[in-house]
Amino acid sequence: MEPGTWAEWAGAVASCVAAGLSGVALVLSARANHIANKALARDDERQRAAVARQLQAWWVTWPNEDATGSCYGVLIRNGGEAATVFYDVEVETRGNALADAGRAPALITSERLPPGDYIVRSMGRQAGDSGARPWSFIEPATDLSRYAPLLRAKKFTITAVRFTDPLGIRWEWTPAGSLRDVGSAI
Repeated sequence: MEPGTWAEWAGAVASCVAAGLSGVALVLSARANHIANKALARDDERQRAAVARQLQAWWVTWPNEDATGSCYGVLIRNGGEAATVFYDVEVETRGNALADAGRAPALITSERLPPGDYIVRSMGRQAGDSGARPWSFIEPATDLSRYAPLLRAKKFTITAVRFTDPLGIRWEWTPAGSLRDVGSAI
């Protein structure tokens, strides 16, 4: 074997340096790609959480139809720009006399809840009524101005809201834990 010319040696060294720089560039590119994927995943999670935050519930009161007293119930709102249909909705409450007495679950449930505002009346106790339901059926709430939120009533609280979004992700909101993804419902 004959030793090469200076030009050939310089070309070989340059090729080795270029290969090393390409390797460094590849490592840096992989790191940048990993960081970008993490940022995209965080952004995707934020977007899914923004959709999930469209579902809210709170206790309200409103005048009885005959204006002799007040009705109590839970207003459920599925609204906003990102509103969608939610599935397997559960609103867990305290304050309904029948449910709190252990006679029925303290849950308001719906298989699916399309965008909109809904009211669920707390039925309360009726004299001599042993088979009473704690909640009325979920009905559309048409005039939101007639409902006043119960802001300082410790007896009437929402303890949890659970639901599944259209992507099959199960969510849970609690006053202590806020909104969190609790996994796939599929």
